[in-house]
Amino acid sequence: MTLLTTEIHLSPTAAYVVFAADQCVLRNGCSQPGQQKVFRIDAIRAGIGFFGLAEIPAALGTQRMDEFLRDFVGGISSRNSLNDVAQTLAKELNRLVPSEWILSERSGFHLAGFAADGIPEFWYIRNVDDQGQPTVGRYEPREEFRRAGHHSRRRTTVIGYRNGDLRAHIVAWKAIDDSLGRLLGHEEFRPVNSADGYREWVKFKMELVASFYARFSRVPLVAPPIDVFVLER
Repeated sequence: MTLLTTEIHLSPTAAYVVFAADQCVLRNGCSQPGQQKVFRIDAIRAGIGFFGLAEIPAALGTQRMDEFLRDFVGGISSRNSLNDVAQTLAKELNRLVPSEWILSERSGFHLAGFAADGIPEFWYIRNVDDQGQPTVGRYEPREEFRRAGHHSRRRTTVIGYRNGDLRAHIVAWKAIDDSLGRLLGHEEFRPVNSADGYREWVKFKMELVASFYARFSRVPLVAPPIDVFVLER
């Protein structure tokens, strides 16, 4: 299982994109050696992360998804747009992943960063419908942030995209913001309003959730280490 989140923090003067994920991988209900699930794409000021399917067919059996993504990211150039990358990734996945896997395994990717005009974009490449079920029959890319008009807001806002074991996000994420997050407004605490601040705050929340799972879950659906990085406009 996975806990994958992408947050876009937008204000009138700045913009940040935060990627974070744990490294837990399950097969037949058992934990497997972890995989890094979020990666920078330095060529285009973007990042990418995956949830669900953790391997794809290869010439000699299967290839881990983290290895596939490293190879894929290595082929991206500064001439590519986020749209280009999303379309190419969907096409490649539809070529490589068997149709029976696509129809039975939940799988998807977060692709986010800054377009040429500096506006954030979030692309969702997935084989699941809006209810999270693998009914689509193929991987399809769709841009979510600009399409929803979030970029036109004139006030500070945070738009979050999440996948994996959503119970942790739904139950814990906002509760941590509403409890410990309120302390950050006091002068003896460092404010969270910079790349370093967002990185540390999101990592803290992810580590807190992972610690809860490690101590109390019968199956470790979320597990450390936590990988986090921040893109700044």
